[in-house]
Amino acid sequence: LPSATTMARITPTDDAEPVAVTASNLSNLRKELVQMISSGELTSGSNLTSIGLPASFMLPFSTTSLTLHAAALEAQGMGRVVTEADPLRRMLFILSNKLCATAHTLTASMMKPYNPIIGELCIAEAANANIPGQNDQAGRRKWALLGREPGSSPVPAWRAMVEQVSHHPPITASAFEGQADGGSFAQTVSTIAVPTFCGNYVEVSMKIFGAQSQIHLPDGSTEVYIVKSLPSIYLRGVMGIGPSFCEWAGELLVECQTTGLVGRVEYKPAGYFGRGERHSVSGAVTLANKRDVKLCEISGNWTRSVVAKMAADGAVLQVFAAPAGKQPHVEMADLPKPLPYTVPAHSLLWQRHPDVVWRELTSALHAEDWNAARAAKASVEQGRREEKKAMTAAGQTWETSLFRPDTATGDKARVPWIVREGAFDRAFDRQAKPPCRPM
Repeated sequence: LPSATTMARITPTDDAEPVAVTASNLSNLRKELVQMISSGELTSGSNLTSIGLPASFMLPFSTTSLTLHAAALEAQGMGRVVTEADPLRRMLFILSNKLCATAHTLTASMMKPYNPIIGELCIAEAANANIPGQNDQAGRRKWALLGREPGSSPVPAWRAMVEQVSHHPPITASAFEGQADGGSFAQTVSTIAVPTFCGNYVEVSMKIFGAQSQIHLPDGSTEVYIVKSLPSIYLRGVMGIGPSFCEWAGELLVECQTTGLVGRVEYKPAGYFGRGERHSVSGAVTLANKRDVKLCEISGNWTRSVVAKMAADGAVLQVFAAPAGKQPHVEMADLPKPLPYTVPAHSLLWQRHPDVVWRELTSALHAEDWNAARAAKASVEQGRREEKKAMTAAGQTWETSLFRPDTATGDKARVPWIVREGAFDRAFDRQAKPPCRPM
């Protein structure tokens, strides 16, 4: 069995503390919320997706950027899955990757990212100079469109992309692909984040469908993992009753269709007033046809350490650990700087890249200029309404750039979005035409 040092460990995403959530921001937000409640615009049970929230409620980044950040963190850990020989440990690595992604994407209490405009898209990649196949003909063809000659500089071990494929409902599609030591991996996910106002807290439920990971092992075999459920984010103390904090709560459920293994992690809530332990988890890995037989039990706290105790021999394995002397950035108020991956420079010129779409709003939020923030937010939203009106008048319909609906599933209510043929190559081709529609 692997030692604790060889099991999955999260790494710090930056050395700087995140931007603080200021007292003036919180005060301004609560005043506006009270006004919205008094006017009847906001009631318990309101879906916040369709409500124009005050700019002071906004975090200085888009949901697409946050989704890309999570996808990148998962992709960084997939090499360990590919190279692990034992299927039980591979499942633990899969769970570890998702623990890492949730640990580093828990947003600040009282706040939320921007709602993406339709067609918003962003990409990221990582560097690794030792990808098998980079010096053979097939490898050269695969990475040729990335603008680098194999061997001349590090080539990506993985690449990821995110697109807002629908505005109503707000569906975000993401995908990554990569190679590692004779194997490869790919993942696609479609999610809808549904924020619901519940009085003194907001629940952001994560509706997930079409979440599939394919692992091609060095021996030529393939495994398919399906994510069945994700935990929700809870913003506690929204109206100032009790402490204001943010937590994940609910179940992460992953099934391997190939081996029959099922991994479950329960994110335990601290409660309405935060009296319980925050950020603790428990769970197990079982077989799909024997859910009552636990192959290992999982327990711990993702701000410190999460371990798995093996049923076969009682060995305790570290599945997840915060870096020595540090904790993950709990309740992040901004994306880490520098980012722990590369954002290709050419993508930052796309008119629908989130950094471009929300540049003025982000600047205003960092300056705490709420009037400018409201104006910038309104300008983007009004521009999209005018765009939609013009397209309707011209008889045009929206066409996504990198993803397409997989209508072959037959489930029209939850159609997953899959990668269009050649989309990765087009998105990462530095010489190609921008894949997004002009603003």
